[in-house]
Amino acid sequence: MKKFIFVIIAVLFSTISYSQTGWVMKNFGKRTLTGVHFININTGFILSPDSLFKTTNGGINWIGKGTGGGAVMSKLKVFDENNIVLMGACCYPSYNYGLITRTSDGGNTWSDYYFNPELEYLFVQDMEWYDINTGITMWVDLGGANYYGRLFKTTNGGVNWNELDNPIGLGYFISIKFQSSDTLWGLTNISLYKSTNQGNNWFQASNLGTGYRTKYSCPSFDTMFIGGSKMFRSINMGVDFTATFTLDTPYIARDLEFLNAKTGFAIGSSTQYNVIKGGYIIKTTDAGLNWIRQISNTNIYISDIYFLNENTGWVVGDSGLILKTTTGGVTFINTISTEIPSVYSLSQNYPNPFNSTSNFKFEIARHGGSSTSDVKIVVYDLSGREVEVLVNERLQPGTYQTQWNASAYSSGVYFYKLETEGYTSTKKMVLIK
Repeated sequence: MKKFIFVIIAVLFSTISYSQTGWVMKNFGKRTLTGVHFININTGFILSPDSLFKTTNGGINWIGKGTGGGAVMSKLKVFDENNIVLMGACCYPSYNYGLITRTSDGGNTWSDYYFNPELEYLFVQDMEWYDINTGITMWVDLGGANYYGRLFKTTNGGVNWNELDNPIGLGYFISIKFQSSDTLWGLTNISLYKSTNQGNNWFQASNLGTGYRTKYSCPSFDTMFIGGSKMFRSINMGVDFTATFTLDTPYIARDLEFLNAKTGFAIGSSTQYNVIKGGYIIKTTDAGLNWIRQISNTNIYISDIYFLNENTGWVVGDSGLILKTTTGGVTFINTISTEIPSVYSLSQNYPNPFNSTSNFKFEIARHGGSSTSDVKIVVYDLSGREVEVLVNERLQPGTYQTQWNASAYSSGVYFYKLETEGYTSTKKMVLIK
């Protein structure tokens, strides 16, 4: 994506509290969600086993697009608003072979490709695409006594698929990543393999030893990361890997999302599904040397993560779980004073009108016998649609200030609302660009 902590920096007589509660939960019924991808701040897709859903208003509303029918879909690749590829197990009632389905009109129609329907128990593993034409799919053949990996490659957008040699004999690649059109990296549970000729031949690049490995990421030419029960980093093109972080037991990293060579996220879930499910999010900003665990406020199993930029990202999982952040998973609150106010209050934002950024000052009084209060500040547009959650956490009595970066939003009238125990206040502001 790391232990997430409160970082407090003394600046004259104020403190800046970086409290890791920057993920806001949005519910999408009870569907299991297996994939997420956003093209821009408004347009995005989420995948459930039986349907693809699209939003054009940042996730406020979703429209079902179907998936071609009959399969259980688990992998999503979005090239643009129209061109999308799905991968899953096909079809009812046996689900014992594979299906790749593709749309070029945003999900209105689908073209299917069936993988080895004559075989039994072809398990979906993953897919990786270099561009809209070139992709590789990974499957696990469970038809024999041993698990055997099978690789298929297309160079014409999935119209035709050719099987590649499996370089590891028994076993299979957990994940594959393109570094260039010719160079690929393939991860197994104990080794990292490399191909320099588009996957036609492979050689072992490094031996990682035994351990739980799940995902591989290569955000720059020389820096590579592997996730599992530990986070591993290489700074010499995969020759050597060093463990930099151990996930809390019994979590393992299920997916990695690096935005550049320094900033990345990983999401995790439990190996003991019935004990602790998920909600594990960790972040690094120093190229994987240190990881901080963020507070997701959920233990629901999470399956996929996607970031549009360093601040805006989404996580999806079971039970219709959608988590969104616009602050890189962090809520920034400036503690102006720890003196206990006599009453709650919300001040007018400043500057107002404003261009892109404005500040919000608010006071939290003591409520009853409690030493803390649940505080939420939400921004709404003129139609009453929720635009942004600026604060959503428990705070001690005091005077605070937070900020809204509205650079991604259009000019207009907005409202911001403070909600806490026994007190609400709403004020108007104007964004002018």
